[in-house]
Amino acid sequence: MEKERSEKNSSKVPEPSGQKKASAEGRTSFSERRSREVLKEAGIRLTEPRVKILQVIAESEEALDAEEILDLANQGEEAFWLSTVYRNLELFAEKGLIQEVRRPGSDVLYYRTELRGHNHYAVCERCRKEIPLDICPIDTLEDQLKEKGFTPTHHRLEIYGLCAECKEKLRHLRENKREK
Repeated sequence: MEKERSEKNSSKVPEPSGQKKASAEGRTSFSERRSREVLKEAGIRLTEPRVKILQVIAESEEALDAEEILDLANQGEEAFWLSTVYRNLELFAEKGLIQEVRRPGSDVLYYRTELRGHNHYAVCERCRKEIPLDICPIDTLEDQLKEKGFTPTHHRLEIYGLCAECKEKLRHLRENKREK
């Protein structure tokens, strides 16, 4: 039986060759036990796919799309299908365990979680690299918002541009173009 796959959106920016997202170096430790605890606390029935999906998202330092989550959770095996990933992503989002992220110029949804802590990101528009920011500038606005009778429940800040590596690659391309 062939595993189902959706076509990747053509507007998604391809990764530069040699750069593998959510590789061992791009992941942090978020244990299977901790994933189970989080799911129980959220009132979600424990299944192996749910535990693996949440663990993959929590370990990644970058937002992942559903197919990337599937590949990392299955670890080369066909343990479950893409439809299982989508159903669980929807459930996790409803319960507030993950956030859906849409990149400018793309229809693809990416997913990440703040289970390891609250972060904001600078996002490279070319390679999708996410650089966590050490501060939360929104904290200074919350008092002013409360004074005006507005109670913030959550927020997300992403700043888009080019990372140092992509900026350097573009500089080289421009220089090479001028030389021709």
